[in-house]
Amino acid sequence: MLRMRLTRVGSKKRPHYRVIVADSRAPRDGRHVDIVGHYHPLTAPATVEIDLERAVKWLRNGAQPSERVRILLRHSGVLKAHEEARLEDKRQRKEDSASTPVKAVRKATDAAEKTAKTALRIVTRGVRKVAAAAEGAVDAAGAAAVAVAGALPGGRGAAKGGSKTASKSGAKTATKSAAKSVAKSAAKGGSKSAGKSSKRS
Repeated sequence: MLRMRLTRVGSKKRPHYRVIVADSRAPRDGRHVDIVGHYHPLTAPATVEIDLERAVKWLRNGAQPSERVRILLRHSGVLKAHEEARLEDKRQRKEDSASTPVKAVRKATDAAEKTAKTALRIVTRGVRKVAAAAEGAVDAAGAAAVAVAGALPGGRGAAKGGSKTASKSGAKTATKSAAKSVAKSAAKGGSKSAGKSSKRS
């Protein structure tokens, strides 16, 4: 815990004190966090010099003053400034709590708009995917129709490219089958003539 207290400086029999902020476990003249002011008890009257802003800041951060320092802070007007700042914070919190319904409504509308935008994006993505799938199906159906029309003899619905490829493949297969039949007939005829000539001899 932080304490606001006095630490002694000065020569023998002529004390001079600093108002410091230190850890409560630290020794009197040990390490400190900040120096808030000075106290000269030997002057007539005694002089107190305290930085108002720093003292109020440390009081707001939870530093607890000692009894002597509390008296010094009261005489220098620090406690009054601290109380005014505390009341101002309280008033500000009340205003913020009064305006929270408006903030809640704004947050709700923002969240609703965000969800609506994300739903619209998802719907548009789904529509695009369905349209792309439909286009692919139409292309596949057209290609199948072209292939079927090209395979039919005298098919008029075939495209030029399909009919050409179909006619080329048909011509190739026809020539191959004709060559095979001619070769078979030639082989059969040769074997028959060879058999007749052997019989004659």
